[in-house]
Amino acid sequence: MLSAASVLLRSETEKDAELLVLRHEKSGLRRQLAGVNHRTRPERPYIHLTKPGQFRSVVQLLPTTVTGMRALWVPASQLGAVMPVIPVVEQLASDGHDVTAIACGALELQRSSVAAAVRFISFPTTVKHTGREEESTASSRLEHIETQDEKERRIFDRTVQEIADITAAVEMVRPDVILGDPFVMGTTLAGEILGVPVVSLIHHLFDEGASHYWPHQHVWMRRNPSSPEGFVEWWNELRGKLDLPPESRPATEAHWWPHSRDASILMTHPVVRYRARPLPAYARVAMPQMWEPTDTSDVLASIVDAMRGSQRTQVLVTTSSLWQPDNGFVWSAIQACEELGWDATTTIPSVRDPVDRVGAAHSFLPHSRLLAAADVVVTGAGLGTALRAVESRTPLLFCPSRWTNPKYRKRDTTHIAEVLTEMGVAERVFQEDMTPEVMRTALERLVSRRGNMRRRFAMFDSALRASLKSGAILDIRGLCDVIRQVAERGRVPSG
Repeated sequence: MLSAASVLLRSETEKDAELLVLRHEKSGLRRQLAGVNHRTRPERPYIHLTKPGQFRSVVQLLPTTVTGMRALWVPASQLGAVMPVIPVVEQLASDGHDVTAIACGALELQRSSVAAAVRFISFPTTVKHTGREEESTASSRLEHIETQDEKERRIFDRTVQEIADITAAVEMVRPDVILGDPFVMGTTLAGEILGVPVVSLIHHLFDEGASHYWPHQHVWMRRNPSSPEGFVEWWNELRGKLDLPPESRPATEAHWWPHSRDASILMTHPVVRYRARPLPAYARVAMPQMWEPTDTSDVLASIVDAMRGSQRTQVLVTTSSLWQPDNGFVWSAIQACEELGWDATTTIPSVRDPVDRVGAAHSFLPHSRLLAAADVVVTGAGLGTALRAVESRTPLLFCPSRWTNPKYRKRDTTHIAEVLTEMGVAERVFQEDMTPEVMRTALERLVSRRGNMRRRFAMFDSALRASLKSGAILDIRGLCDVIRQVAERGRVPSG
């Protein structure tokens, strides 16, 4: 009681001085922890939590008064899942908020580039997608030979492990909000168990009228494809095993259940929304701002200069992801360009073949700069490359896989290629039909029409401007405001 009274009698200057001392001590502790078990020291600390209990007592000593909110980012390890979220966390960091990410495959590759905005923690027990093609292929094979009971048990075990890792991270970071990736299903469940609000950032094609999400594909569509009853039953069984009550949202929103009821954000262009429906009260749409790596060398400038200085047609060939190198269409495009006498420049995350036939082969170069110098881009139809090409008015040749189950769902790349082809700004050739001859014919047809195609790109701009003006879609600032509001609603008042 005497201590409390003394606090009330202190001057504001004394209180400010004490806060400065505490923040200095906190910075000192972080610098001490920053050297633990990592090879290259980033700009922000990287803490490897091999024994979380050892750090718990230290973290609890840190001051709880911060100028902004604390956010814990739980990313999936696919490259396409990470790229749209990096600008969001960079914006949060520039606004004075503290963002910590659980390290994973694709995000780890960009750690040095985003270290100024994100602090990393790592758990050796975390088992998620690694971003490696061979391991993803092995997982796909496993899915085809498993029984339904084995599949559902594996989903449950994986979810429990994710919840355990997220729980440990929450104990370390004490976040005000969790930024969740839909591919890590344990995120929203962990947030509910721990009482921490979650914002789901939905980066993949989402079927707003039915089901388009991996738990649905493996449970709903195998138990009862004609209705959500099978998934509803399984989801509530899962919640019961975690000592959670049955889902309170209506069964008509069952495809939203794995996403957060605090806030779920569809990160997509309004033109490519899939089976758009009226959104639940907790859902919004946000236009993704695609992150691009910082170019610290002269490589990019020399490539762009060479592309702009050449009199030949310039073709940019890019693949979709680390674990989907799509080498078939890449090398068909390169051979077709050779036969046509055109220049091919590639950005290939996983280059395994000789690149003697390529003008340049590099990973993670900013596409906005390259697309501005290209006459056409050949791509696997990922959303990031498609949106960048739309911005730069560069005609597209999409090479999606035909793999899809028309009874259940459509693959995201198939849908994106279909929409943009119908709008007259792209051509589409399925990978299963791909040969150098087919590629050459498609490229010639595309380049011959590029003048007319570029005029049609204006439709995308007008649709986006109208959506932003009406508030139907958020920009990155609006998305960050939603995250902040969710954090404030969930923050427990001090004292």
